Amino acid sequence: MHFVLVLGLASASLLFAVSEPEAEKLFAAQDWKNSAEAYRQLAAQDPSRASHWFRLGVSLQALRQPEESLAALTKARALRYKPPALYIRAAIQLTEARRFDAAIDWLRELTQSGFSPNALDNIAPLAELRKSGAYQSFRSNQPLPCSAPEHRAFDFWIGNFEVRNPQGQVAGNNRIEKVLNGCALQERWTSKGGADAGRSLTWFDPDIRKWRQTYIAGTGHSQDYIGEFRNGALHLLHDRAHPDGTRHMLRMTYSLQNAGNVRQFIEESWDAGKTWAVWFDGLYVPSPPQDNKE
Repeated sequence: MHFVLVLGLASASLLFAVSEPEAEKLFAAQDWKNSAEAYRQLAAQDPSRASHWFRLGVSLQALRQPEESLAALTKARALRYKPPALYIRAAIQLTEARRFDAAIDWLRELTQSGFSPNALDNIAPLAELRKSGAYQSFRSNQPLPCSAPEHRAFDFWIGNFEVRNPQGQVAGNNRIEKVLNGCALQERWTSKGGADAGRSLTWFDPDIRKWRQTYIAGTGHSQDYIGEFRNGALHLLHDRAHPDGTRHMLRMTYSLQNAGNVRQFIEESWDAGKTWAVWFDGLYVPSPPQDNKE
C-alpha cells in the first residue's frame, strides 16, 4: 500500500484532467516531462487539436524520445498544422536517424508552403542532411520563388514611366521594379515638381489567391487594396471604414495598352459603392529612368 501511494504521488499529474492553460505553463517553463504528460492527456481528450500533438512532439523530442516525438508531429501534420517549426523539427529527427529521404519529404512540403529553401542552409542540425546527394537533388530542383505564372501576371507594370493625364499633360514619373526575390513590385511615384510622392508594394498573395497592394503617401496616409485579374486587367478595391462613420472606397484598374503603355484608372465612392466618381486616370508611357528621390 505504501508503494502504491508513493507511485501515485510521483505521477500525480495523471490523476486529474489537466487544463490547457496549465499545459501551456508547463511547456513555457520547459518542464518537458510534465508537459509531455499534459499534452498527451489533451491530445487523447481531443485528437483533432493539431497544436496539442505538436507540443507533445516538441516535449518528447526534448526528452530524447524520437520515435514517439515523430509520431506526434506526424499527427499534427496530418491535421494540416503548418508552422515551419513542425517540419524542421521532424526533419532534424529524421536526419539524426539518417533517414534522409524521409527528412526531405517533410522539407519539400515546407518549401511548397512558401518557406525559403535558402533558410535551410543555416540550420546546424541539418548539416549531415545537406551533405547527402538526396538533399543536393532536392535543392537543385527547387523552383525560383514566385516564378509561377500567377505571380508574373502583373509584370507589364515593370519599368520607368512618364504618367500623363487624359489631356496629355505630365502628372509625374513612376518607377516600378521587382523586389524580394521577384515576389513583389515596388512603386516609386513622384509628381511633377516633386510636391507629392508615394510608395507601394503590390504582390500576389498565395495564401488567399488574391492580388494585394499597400500604398503610402508622403503625408502618411495609406490605402490597402485587394483584388484579382479579370480579362487581362488587374482590378483592385480599397474599402475602409473611418472613425467618423464614413466609408471610403476606391476601385482601381491597371490595363496594358498599345506600345507598352499602361492605364491606371481609379474611381472613388463615399456612399458604400452606390455612386462613383473618377479620382485618377493616368496613362503610363515608358520613359528613361528618373531620379525618384525618397
